[in-house]
Amino acid sequence: MFRYFGSMVGPPKTIYDLRKIDGAIRIVCRGCERKTLLDREEFIMRRSVGASSDWAVICRELNCPQCSSRDVKVQIEACGQGLPELRRRRAAMITIELALHNLLRASFSGSRKAIPVEEVRLALRALYPHLQDRSVFEGYWANYTIVDPKPWGNSPMNYYEDMVARLLKQGYPVPAELRAGVWAAT
Repeated sequence: MFRYFGSMVGPPKTIYDLRKIDGAIRIVCRGCERKTLLDREEFIMRRSVGASSDWAVICRELNCPQCSSRDVKVQIEACGQGLPELRRRRAAMITIELALHNLLRASFSGSRKAIPVEEVRLALRALYPHLQDRSVFEGYWANYTIVDPKPWGNSPMNYYEDMVARLLKQGYPVPAELRAGVWAAT
């Protein structure tokens, strides 16, 4: 069931043990024979708050991303984090996380003076390749650039939540702390 390399002795106890061997997760479906490589940090991020980090539980819960079959073989790819496919996905994940963090901070009227306009523009530009819906970005920008924002008035927060919901719907990982209040796609 497992392939072990590196300095780990026996199966990992938790998902965090994969960090010791810089491991990635490979799921092989016995039904459709699809092989899927998962980034460890992306996988940890997708886990909901309070979900078990026990490796045996995770292996029982995993299913095929294509056919949803639970008849899968879970393999550990030691030193798999350096694979080009995972490096590209990790770069996109980090870009999305940083952009969302900045937009969330900028969504609150009290923080608008502390966050430069250029930082918000850059965050919106960084997210555009992943969402490609101008209306969400234009709505956020219009509400962000209100000259004298009132706490009870229009807020870019609704547009922020819409961005997060769309990213989740498209399968992008969004950290739990940045998903707070976004229930539509979770």
